[in-house]
Amino acid sequence: MKKLLIGIVVVAIGVFLWAVFGKTVLHVAAATATITHAQPPTEEFTVGKGPRLALLPVILNGKTLMFCVDTGAWKTIVDSSLRTELGQLLGKTTTATPSGFLEIELYRCPHASVGSLDLSIIESVGCHDLTKMRYASGEEIYGVLGMDFLKSYAVEFDFDAGKCRIWKSAPSDWARQQSSMMTYDESNRPFVTLTFPSSRAEQFVIDTGANASTLRSDVFDELIKKGDIHPATNHSGVAMAGTFRAQSGYANEIQLESFTHRNIRLDRDPFSALGIRYLSRYKVRLDFTGGKAYFAASSRFAVPDPIGTSGLAILQMNGEKVVYRVEPVGPAAALGVAPGDVVMSVAGRDAHQHDMVSLHEVLTREPGTLVPLKLSRKGQTFEVAVQLESRLILSR
Repeated sequence: MKKLLIGIVVVAIGVFLWAVFGKTVLHVAAATATITHAQPPTEEFTVGKGPRLALLPVILNGKTLMFCVDTGAWKTIVDSSLRTELGQLLGKTTTATPSGFLEIELYRCPHASVGSLDLSIIESVGCHDLTKMRYASGEEIYGVLGMDFLKSYAVEFDFDAGKCRIWKSAPSDWARQQSSMMTYDESNRPFVTLTFPSSRAEQFVIDTGANASTLRSDVFDELIKKGDIHPATNHSGVAMAGTFRAQSGYANEIQLESFTHRNIRLDRDPFSALGIRYLSRYKVRLDFTGGKAYFAASSRFAVPDPIGTSGLAILQMNGEKVVYRVEPVGPAAALGVAPGDVVMSVAGRDAHQHDMVSLHEVLTREPGTLVPLKLSRKGQTFEVAVQLESRLILSR
């Protein structure tokens, strides 16, 4: 009888413990199960945070080179300085850039890999001089990973964490997010639809290889007439095929699924594309095999597009920040700044401490901001204080 009572007490204690702690134990187990079943990326790379290009190390014939992940490029391209590393010459093709059509050579893809991912599975790679891309970005870019490679994977751009992650198939938990259907053109470039006021819809290429966002010229002109885009001054840019001039404008409102932004800068262009400055407002997940894009707000979601301008266009050449164009009626021109001047410091900070992204941010602050510059011309240094002006064109 005494043993029976002890047994009953033990069972009662067991029932009590289950009643008190059972749900907690289940919750812990469930959480553990969730963590266990979360699908880790096949490859994860550290890249620049914020609106910076995603540069990944590619091993090509034993050499480590930085390639830009470019969802706006249909073809993977290798710099012409590496032509001897490539396979058999297969012919030539053309591709479009903001500065016009570009002819590139095609070679059989050599042995190359992106982490554990075999780049050699693509039949061919383009070959072109990427010097201008290096000048514009300030980065040692020796290749472009295009959609011929990326289309087989799911890719995440986490701009807050500074990570680019690649999966061989999209993780199952992505399906719990709101998604946008992606369409593709004949070159496998991905498009999503954005809408303007009065329900004007436009398809944009998701272009992780571009800084600025662009809008097709006929649509740009139409929305200017309707007053849905506020016009801004022209600007200079650099693409693989050379330099170009384009008009800018600020869209009163633009909507991507349930996300709405106002006063977003768009440049008039032959193509509509979403560049890094816009895309970095989100954590972007692109399931290329499933044809879906997933967007979640990042820390930059509500950061306004700047309207200030110095009137300067600057490239990074041979490790130096060099002025390559001065707008004739801009604030820098009035102070005598000229093409070829070398920027020594910006706002009291050595120019070498700025990458091209942070330099752009300083030189596009609020109109009226004074930005001190120290410059060098033919070995002589001089200083100016540029007062930023508004890029917006005042209504007449």
